[in-house]
Parts: sequence; structure tokens; C-alpha cells
Amino acid sequence: MNKVTSISRTLLFLMALISSSVFAHSPLVASFPENGEILPTAPTEISLSFKEDVKLIQVRIQSEEIDKKIRPELVEELTRHSLDLPTLGAGEYTASWRAMGEDGHVMKGKIMFTILP
Repeated sequence: MNKVTSISRTLLFLMALISSSVFAHSPLVASFPENGEILPTAPTEISLSFKEDVKLIQVRIQSEEIDKKIRPELVEELTRHSLDLPTLGAGEYTASWRAMGEDGHVMKGKIMFTILP
């Protein structure tokens, strides 16, 4: 076996490992508010929907006026999680979330939204 064939086989093996680990995780498929959404009124809850069941660990709401961590009351594996939000005023917000998949892998993401005055 020549060196090029050996390297090619090694690269194919590594790509297969990486792609299988990427597809093993459950991505976020929907949220309320949606990323980039402009809302006429403040939402009272945030909702995150995943492709498969995950344990939602935490959501953190941030703006110029607020920086609050919200932990779920029950940490159970679900495809859809909803959490009550604190009272939010007009402004730009970032909701950062962390969830754990069945395989123990921690996933995270951000949703940005704006509330109109």
C-alpha cells in the first residue's frame, strides 16, 4: 500500500468519525422568540424545540439592563422546553441556552430578539 492510499484511508476514517458524532446530537429546530425576531410586546416565556429529547440545563437572558440565569424546575429529557421569563422591557436581548443530549454531549446556542417600545 502506498503512502497516498494510507493517508486517504486515514482521512476517510476520520471524516466518518467526525460526521457520525456531529449527527448524533440533537439540534435546535425552533424557538420562541425566533432568532432575530422583533416583537411588539414582551414575551412571558421562552420556548426551545429540539430534533430529539434533550435535558435543558440553563437559559441566560442578557441585555443592557438584565443578566439573569434561568434554570428549569424539572430537568427532564424533552424535545420542547418552555421557561417563564422575568419581566422584560423594550430593548435588544440575547437568550443563551445550554442543553445535554442523550449521549452526554453539551450543546449551546444563542437567540437574539428585540422588543419594541
